[in-house]
Amino acid sequence: MIGMKNLLKNLNILVIEDNPGDYLLIEEYLTEELEHPNILQAKTFADAKNHLKENHHYHAILLDLTLPDHRGEILVHDVVSIAGDIPIIVLTGYENRSFGLQALSYGISDYLLKDEMNPFVLGKSISYSIERNRVNSSLRNSEKAYRDFFNLSPQPIYVYDIDTLEFIDVNKAAIQHYGYSREEFLNQTLRDIRPAEDIPELEQLMLDINHSDEIYFEGVFRHQKKNGAVIDVKIKTSVIEQHGKRARLALVNDITEQLKAERELTLSEQRFKSLVQEGSDLIAILDKDSILTYVSANSEVIIGFPSEVFIGKNVYEYIHPDDKDRMKDVFKNSKFKERFEVEPFRFRNAEGDWRWFETILTNLTDNPAIRGFVANSRDITEKINQEKILKESLERYDIVSKATSDTIWDMDLSTDRMLYNENIYSIFGYKRSEVHSVSNWWRHLIHPDDRIYVNHKFREAIAERKDRFQLEYRFKAANGTYKHIFDRAFVIKDNEGEPIRMIGAMQDITQLVEEQEQLKLLESVVTNTNDSVVITEANPSKSGGRNILFVNPAFTRLTGYQPEEVIGTTLDVLNGPESNKELIAKITASLNNFAPVNEEVIRYKKDGTPFWLNVSYLPVFDKNDTCSHWISIAHDITDTKQQEANLRESLREKEMLLSEIHHRVKNNLAIVSSLMELQAFNSKNEEVYDSLIKSVLRIKSMAEIHEQLYESSSFSKLKFSVSLKNLIDKIVHVMKKKTDVELRYNLSSIELNINQSVPCSLLVNEVVTNILKHGFKNLQSGLIEVDLSEEDNIVTLKITDNGIGLPQDFDENTDSTMGMKLIDLLTEQVEGKKKLYSDGNGTTFLLTFEKTDAKGAANALLN
Repeated sequence: MIGMKNLLKNLNILVIEDNPGDYLLIEEYLTEELEHPNILQAKTFADAKNHLKENHHYHAILLDLTLPDHRGEILVHDVVSIAGDIPIIVLTGYENRSFGLQALSYGISDYLLKDEMNPFVLGKSISYSIERNRVNSSLRNSEKAYRDFFNLSPQPIYVYDIDTLEFIDVNKAAIQHYGYSREEFLNQTLRDIRPAEDIPELEQLMLDINHSDEIYFEGVFRHQKKNGAVIDVKIKTSVIEQHGKRARLALVNDITEQLKAERELTLSEQRFKSLVQEGSDLIAILDKDSILTYVSANSEVIIGFPSEVFIGKNVYEYIHPDDKDRMKDVFKNSKFKERFEVEPFRFRNAEGDWRWFETILTNLTDNPAIRGFVANSRDITEKINQEKILKESLERYDIVSKATSDTIWDMDLSTDRMLYNENIYSIFGYKRSEVHSVSNWWRHLIHPDDRIYVNHKFREAIAERKDRFQLEYRFKAANGTYKHIFDRAFVIKDNEGEPIRMIGAMQDITQLVEEQEQLKLLESVVTNTNDSVVITEANPSKSGGRNILFVNPAFTRLTGYQPEEVIGTTLDVLNGPESNKELIAKITASLNNFAPVNEEVIRYKKDGTPFWLNVSYLPVFDKNDTCSHWISIAHDITDTKQQEANLRESLREKEMLLSEIHHRVKNNLAIVSSLMELQAFNSKNEEVYDSLIKSVLRIKSMAEIHEQLYESSSFSKLKFSVSLKNLIDKIVHVMKKKTDVELRYNLSSIELNINQSVPCSLLVNEVVTNILKHGFKNLQSGLIEVDLSEEDNIVTLKITDNGIGLPQDFDENTDSTMGMKLIDLLTEQVEGKKKLYSDGNGTTFLLTFEKTDAKGAANALLN
């Protein structure tokens, strides 16, 4: 009881009871059982509600189930809702006993039957309710603290079922870190956050842990986030009870970056060890007096001496005598610089050989950990030897580069630098300022249609690590034209076989490409021409002919021979019974003298049919001016030959007919002139006589022309010089006068077309007739001179007499006699110019005209 009294001391009790008697009884019980209780009555639910709003520091509430303004189950619910954590003890009568039991499920602490209640029972119920409320509150606070720790922890935490590995709970940090929502987590198991390849390991680990019954476990694993990223995590787990199930609470620590840093640190340490102890560089420390105080452990590998051999030694003991003074000067100057690169020098190794080294000196004399000069040295003996070999190679390369006509280029694949020899200027015409030492300049000048192909060939050579490759493309010259290039390239590789450089030679094959295109064109012409083309050897074979090397399709169509039937034989296969042996011998002689031939020959087809060819033999000479082949080009002229034969026969018939016509015309003219001459002699009228005689002479002039044409081999031209002399002789003979006339001729041999011969003859007839009739009156003798000449196709006819000359009042432009009119008409017909003049000693007639084929009256007269 004493303990109970101490527990129930100074308690604030709210009694919700409207019955005064019951309240007094309850107050009496409380005062008896509790020490210094503070009791407050609320007669209605409204009063109770106001009290609870004003004061929440009640230790317990005693509640009657029947109030004036509220009762029963609803009353219990409403009081519980406003009481908060204050324990509620329901006071009920016998009729409400069952409801009192039900009210426990609504959140009340206890219920008491009023008829069974006494001070002790009421006090015990209040004490137990207060203690139970304190314990529950502590539990709630503890659970809240756990939930706060679980949910608000920055470290990912999850809880999983030990048996199924299903997630039971996860905190916000886990949700944020893994990328899954809470719902996604609770629908997954531990297997879903592990990489697929790690699941067998997980299954075995869970099996081992469950069998060991270990409460606490930790380890490092790999987890996989929702985005697929794999992380390294350190897990600490402990067994807990969760919702009546055995579970494990796991704390997750992402150590991905930590492990990465550790790996990098380990790698860095390994690199340092590799560089200093196992690397190819020799690290040494020298004091200010050039005494070695430290040498890296790899000295035995590099020089053959262990590092301890050098300690305390002067470095100059190992330097070549020829380099010692230079190195002393370098070391002296390095004291005033932080870092200094030393030119290569020679250093003695354990075998007594001199090795070349290059060194970088760093002045760390002020560094208390070093207090000296750090020398980082590398053996470059092989490099020096390679440079010497390369120098000799470059000298040879330079000689070859100058000797070749190709453009040599050198491309560094790491720097994209591209160099050229002098031929880039001479072949392509570029100035030095226009050529750039980057490969893009060269690529830009490649023809756009070839650029993809060239880039592909270069990439292919690099990818497949080829030793050499070649390609053809077009490259732009300075004048804007493109040259055809044949490029042969060689690939230089490093020790690992990776391409590092390319050296190529650009050969200008423009002329070759153009010649090939011409050859293709010629080949097309030879193949498609209708003329037979045969190529033979240059020199005759033992059989005497030249062996056939090639025949085109036209040869087969023309002769009927297939190529395989004649190649290797000679063109003698085309000879036959009517072949002209003399002509064949002539052709053979020309071929032996390498002289071109063009002849018409008769050949025979495969079936024996003869045919005519116009054949040309042309020699082909090589660069040494030596005949290498013969080309025979033949055209079928069989139809032409037949037409010529038909034409010759037709001409022969026409010539015979024309000759007969000229003969008959001459005879008819002779008969007419004889009749007219007879009539003239019988006429007693002098004017009639003169007219008839003039007509006779004109007819004789035309008859003379027909006689010459009849006797001539040509029916269109005749020798005018001969006709002229015969004509004048006959005129003088017909017109015999008392005057003795002398004739002098100076005639060049001139042929005139019949269209000019006839009018010229008639014109001469008029002039000579006038001279004989009027020029020698009362003279015993006279002279007629006739000159006929030709110069530059201009014919000049000059007739001169030494008679009495022209009358003083004579004007050739106004003279209207029949003779002058006829002379004018005939001059116009030959399109010539005439001149008639007298110089006091006779008369001169001058006629000039150009030899032509003009048609005129003569044509009409002859047809």
